[in-house]
Amino acid sequence: MRHLKKIIVFLLFSFGTVSARAQVLQEWGLGFAGIYNFTAQTFGADFRAHLILNNRFTVAPQLQYYPAINRFHDFYAGASLHFNFTPSYAWGVYALAHASYHDWINYAESTNPKAQQNNWNAEPGLGIIRNYGCLRPFAEARYNVKWNEGNLRVGLTFFFGDCGGQHEVCPAYTLNQ
Repeated sequence: MRHLKKIIVFLLFSFGTVSARAQVLQEWGLGFAGIYNFTAQTFGADFRAHLILNNRFTVAPQLQYYPAINRFHDFYAGASLHFNFTPSYAWGVYALAHASYHDWINYAESTNPKAQQNNWNAEPGLGIIRNYGCLRPFAEARYNVKWNEGNLRVGLTFFFGDCGGQHEVCPAYTLNQ
């Protein structure tokens, strides 16, 4: 629990720093996703913010929870950095690097010799997201390096201030919309 408090303070500090420098953000949104872990065969939920720094980079702080109905009862708090390969298209394809604190709540029930309550994880992955509009569906495929687990996330993000009228684009810089 002590580590969880440190993570929450870190995330609040990070949000505060980003909010204080809001002029750096082009757009921001809040979202959620359903998660399926293929290896553990468990379901979870993902709650996140998307903080778009420019047309290529997005920071996505996230909270993830796998409820006790699963074999593994987990909580994660972390952030991803996204690099959008196709910012001028209708759909953005991005690579991501994610780091998180992992609280494995029922670790004592595991026979895994690496099992402990407090862990740090790294997850590389790929994703796709709608590049404009106030409702932006997304999907991500990730691989947890520590636990050798693949997972899929499918969700929706609501972007504030991007809901009015048509999305204006310049034809010289926009392809295939």
